[in-house]
Amino acid sequence: MSRIYSLFSVSIPFDPTHRFETSPFLHSLVLATIRLTAALYGVIGIIIKLAIAKDESACASFSFFSNITFWGITFYFVFAGMHTMSYALRGNSWLDSWLKWLQLLHSSLYSTIAAFPLLVTIVFWAVQSKPDKFSTSYDAWSNVTRYALNPVFAFFEILISRTEQRPWIHLPCVIILLAGYCGIVYITHATEGFYTYSFMDISKFGPGALARHIVGIGASCTGIFILVRFMICGRLWLTETKLGKHGKSSKINKAVEGQTWIQMEEGENTNQTDHGRRSYDKE
Repeated sequence: MSRIYSLFSVSIPFDPTHRFETSPFLHSLVLATIRLTAALYGVIGIIIKLAIAKDESACASFSFFSNITFWGITFYFVFAGMHTMSYALRGNSWLDSWLKWLQLLHSSLYSTIAAFPLLVTIVFWAVQSKPDKFSTSYDAWSNVTRYALNPVFAFFEILISRTEQRPWIHLPCVIILLAGYCGIVYITHATEGFYTYSFMDISKFGPGALARHIVGIGASCTGIFILVRFMICGRLWLTETKLGKHGKSSKINKAVEGQTWIQMEEGENTNQTDHGRRSYDKE
């Protein structure tokens, strides 16, 4: 298992400099408040949509990738907000005490909420956006929430937090999740009688065009993932290397302050090496 964790860049101990709970610009308490506010907005948005959308049941809601993405980013903010608040108040994050596989899933969830909202937004405004999508106040609010605020939430996490570059192993995982959704499209058609996205209708476009649509979406997601990596790399270079901003840590825990990015990374690598040596000694 240790090799799997290493492959997914899950350090031991996990995130020792609290990159998931700190920002180069905001105090951790402010960051926690913003995340929890976004989480509350997301939860309210989900409840309103389920209560008002007459043509969409709770089960049918999960047939739409845009809804799945919104649920994902909402619950990311729920847990990220709680982790950040616990760090801000106690100096130790709730995430620190999680099982390793849960820490791996949290890190992987971050990669999905950094990529999928941007993909959903591009597909909507390029393919699906029509005047009738904004015909009522509710429709306008619902679509703006899912297709305009979604990327705002994603860019906030990409640019304002201190997270590291996403490991390349996350890319095939993201693509596999996206491919798995294709199955949901056809399950929905078989059980409900409609295609959630018209460009997935094989009887309308034919197998060749459908294959091009699927490959195009997969390529777009890959491009977005690479773009996110470049954006995170640029943020790390600008904030930590050039500006020397290494995170507004908890008042209780000052381990992050006063260290350069290189020193922190060397500390993380030392911790992982020491743990590996202890593991081999036990073997």
